[in-house]
Amino acid sequence: MASALSVHSKEPTRRPGTEPSREAAMWWEPRSEQEFPLASSVAQLQRWFRERRGPAASLAWGIASCWSPVHEQLAPTVLLDSGLLGDREHLRYTDEKFGPFAVPVNLLSSEGDGLPRGWDSPLPRIEGRVPLHVMFVSRPEPSASAAGIMQKYLTLREPVVCEKTGKLGTAGVAVWDDAVQKHAILTAGHIFPKGVGSPVSQRRKNIFGFSRRVPLGVISHHICPNGPTPAWDAAIIRLTRAAGYAAPATGVFPGFTRPEPVVAYGAISGAVDEGAVLQGALVEGGSGQFNWKNCWMLGPATLLTSGDSGTAVFTLKSSKFLGLFVGTSYFVSSGRSIVHYVQDARSLENEVFSGWQVRFQ
Repeated sequence: MASALSVHSKEPTRRPGTEPSREAAMWWEPRSEQEFPLASSVAQLQRWFRERRGPAASLAWGIASCWSPVHEQLAPTVLLDSGLLGDREHLRYTDEKFGPFAVPVNLLSSEGDGLPRGWDSPLPRIEGRVPLHVMFVSRPEPSASAAGIMQKYLTLREPVVCEKTGKLGTAGVAVWDDAVQKHAILTAGHIFPKGVGSPVSQRRKNIFGFSRRVPLGVISHHICPNGPTPAWDAAIIRLTRAAGYAAPATGVFPGFTRPEPVVAYGAISGAVDEGAVLQGALVEGGSGQFNWKNCWMLGPATLLTSGDSGTAVFTLKSSKFLGLFVGTSYFVSSGRSIVHYVQDARSLENEVFSGWQVRFQ
């Protein structure tokens, strides 16, 4: 990791009589004196990102609050295009264990870091205890369609298939469908581009390794990013055949305070419980058709692969449900993934499930 990570800065003292901003730091309410000024900085970044979305499209892929190894707390962060680093993008500002890390802008320079002249001129100037940080990632792309925690919460282990397109994905967690008074399955929406009514099957292998598709259900509710407005990425599979189900995910993750390990099960990659770390929270980001909101950021991003869209991700120690795997950023030069994006379960439930009459139990 870069030597600059040993540098610390002194936090400015708030003027007497002033109160911290009450804007939300992310999608959860600020809970400490550190998070109130962070809230104001992130809100400023969000306004900048939306105003410059066209001109900034080749510069910034999103804005977030990420863990700063320099300041040892969450920092307002712009996700910059890793192409700015040239051919050595995979070697700079990336730790082998934790993946890419947020770096204070004031510690970077064109001369010392090989960045193009004037690279930082479009970035906003923010005020706050913690300075603006950047993290270098590639253009976020939708995740390729295709353990005690796992045994407790996961319903189906084989890939699910969109019968209209043949895309593969992973069944997430069980939810309760109030409309039919039955359990249903939550997964990623972009697996099913045709939306509600799409038939869903399950790909099963026999003892000889041959695959066959078994009808599973139909998409009853659907939402998916489709343009510049950041959106949710979720679908509900209403089962049309009997299928055993696990316990619905009841303990959703309340909010991010510092990095911690996670566990996931992808239909293709299988259970992963080593090395993956929750390291940040993306307010909004993406490109083209796919722009997501409220995503946890995981690194290193080698744990999930093609066909793992919709994977349920949990914190390892507390077994809290983070949400569903929806997207990934890659190193352009090598094609190796560097950040996974997991859409937040709590705010998905608050903003989307109420209209669907669906809930975690």
